[in-house]
Amino acid sequence: MKDQLAKIFEDAAWKQYKLGNTPNRIYFNESSRAAAVVITRGQRNDFPLSKAALTRVLEAQAKRELVDSAYIVLRERHDGGFCAAEEAQVVSKNLADTRPLDGPFGPYYWINEAFGDPKRLDEVPF
Repeated sequence: MKDQLAKIFEDAAWKQYKLGNTPNRIYFNESSRAAAVVITRGQRNDFPLSKAALTRVLEAQAKRELVDSAYIVLRERHDGGFCAAEEAQVVSKNLADTRPLDGPFGPYYWINEAFGDPKRLDEVPF
């Protein structure tokens, strides 16, 4: 499915929806029963993931009424092209110990291209 997500912006099967007062967009592909939160790269190179958007796709996937799979898709700021994709459950686990920030559109997380908190550093390997 991740290879199909690379073409999410050109594939007419993916419909775009606005989720309340958040800059993130929800895309839904009815035929593949897949949902995605699409996040555009921020000015400082990371991606602002709305907590409400993440929760929405995870809850839809858990219900299994319309959505069987849920993803987070990162989009480039300048050309609008595809950057990366990951399963929403994986992203949620990556952020489990991260407290969301308060923003003008509600709680959100800054994530990087590795789908984690960009401020969290790995332990020194020596």
